[in-house]
Amino acid sequence: MNRIQGSPRVALWSATLGFFVGFAAVALFGPSANRFQEVMGMGPLALGFLVAVPALSGSLLRIPFAAWVDTSGGRKPFLWLLSLSLAGMMGLTLVVRFLYPAHLTMSSYPL
Repeated sequence: MNRIQGSPRVALWSATLGFFVGFAAVALFGPSANRFQEVMGMGPLALGFLVAVPALSGSLLRIPFAAWVDTSGGRKPFLWLLSLSLAGMMGLTLVVRFLYPAHLTMSSYPL
């Protein structure tokens, strides 16, 4: 019989960290979208895509990640999702830091 390693306290802190980072990664696109719309001259459809794609991709990625959790446990998928969320937040930070507002055009967001 396999013994479960870890403790409820570690599980609670890990789940809290994962929720916070995942929610922050998706929630950052909402407030930044209005600024991107002003600078890039986006229409409502393009702005809708900009805001909806992170939420939609997160929802669709739950399916393969849930299957992965069923086969290998939750640690690896959790770390991958945490890393992807941090990479997305870093990407948004780099765009705002180096391209906003002067070099941010619609060519940066091809549709």
